[in-house]
Amino acid sequence: MIIRQTFILKTMALIVLQFSGILFAQGNLYKPHKSNIVISSSSTPFWDGPFKSIAAGSYHTVALKKDGTVVGWGRENRIDIPQNLTKVKAIAAGNYHSAALKEDGTIVEWGLSKTDIPAGLANVKNIVIGDFFTIALKEDGTVVSWGKNKPDIPADLANVKAIAARIKHVVILKEDGTVIELGISKTDIPEDLTNVKAIAAGKAHTVALKEDGTIVAWGQNTHGQTDIPAGLTNVKAIAAGRSHTV
Repeated sequence: MIIRQTFILKTMALIVLQFSGILFAQGNLYKPHKSNIVISSSSTPFWDGPFKSIAAGSYHTVALKKDGTVVGWGRENRIDIPQNLTKVKAIAAGNYHSAALKEDGTIVEWGLSKTDIPAGLANVKNIVIGDFFTIALKEDGTVVSWGKNKPDIPADLANVKAIAARIKHVVILKEDGTVIELGISKTDIPEDLTNVKAIAAGKAHTVALKEDGTIVAWGQNTHGQTDIPAGLTNVKAIAAGRSHTV
């Protein structure tokens, strides 16, 4: 099986997206007749695709199809996807709500904790979700946040390359390869950390992928989530769950 993208759900489930656009799943997905699927080259696809990307929230999952539409499964009050939602290019899922970034740079939200999107927000290129808030990265490298318990965005924050969030923990990667953290669960960033090209946020830990293919992790380590295996190199992508790292 050639894996394109993997997410670990907080409900002890694993969702895998192949390059072919087929989804496979294993574990407690709150869709009993399709749970506990063994992931292998002979597994049955979890849902009809083809798919472009997936996002895992708390007790729900959303998936972006290659035709720009979105499907979801899990607890009903978190997957009420708006009718006629099309031309979507990216998705995000949090504890209680989800969001879609449309091709025109605007955002649509749904779920228990959706909030009023700032009026006139446009030119967005990426979105992430915390527990009750959403953060948008704009094309000009600035960041906008809204919702309950949203982090305070520094007025001078600019030149942002990527954003990541989980629960109350927010991580920002700048164009110069440095990292900053925001939110209640922010942790102490290792001194002299540079040349970072990708980031992932757990509940209270952060993972950084460096340009040389090595990994740096810091923050809470109650379950070994920051214990990077010795000799791990040539890494292409990273992900972080509530208390684990992939």
